[in-house]
Amino acid sequence: MNTIGINNNLDRARIRKLLVIGLFASVLTGAGDFLLGFGEEIRGDSLASNVMSNAVNLSDAQLIWGGLLGCIGLFLEGLSYFAVYRLMADAAPKYAHIYRAGIFGYIWLAPIGCHMNVGIQKEDGSV
Repeated sequence: MNTIGINNNLDRARIRKLLVIGLFASVLTGAGDFLLGFGEEIRGDSLASNVMSNAVNLSDAQLIWGGLLGCIGLFLEGLSYFAVYRLMADAAPKYAHIYRAGIFGYIWLAPIGCHMNVGIQKEDGSV
């Protein structure tokens, strides 16, 4: 088993710093969500149709800044998950390695899949 990142002493300062980064990142992601209109009332059947119906009424600056803030925030949130990985590495190294693989997948896919996929819906309902 690969033991990168696992040693016998906890680096509490690094863990605390990663958790503070995670709190900051959640504020960035929330700001991006509100810029994209996730705080609006639901007009459609699902969240996806709500985002699509709100995107028509948003300015280009709101779309760009909402996407970028969310993208950066989700990436930083993924980095902060390494604090949880470090905390669970001593007690359950096997599960910690599986969790670490999930973190890499999250960092790779979440920013693009969650915040950069806002499209403009046409008047006839097609995308």
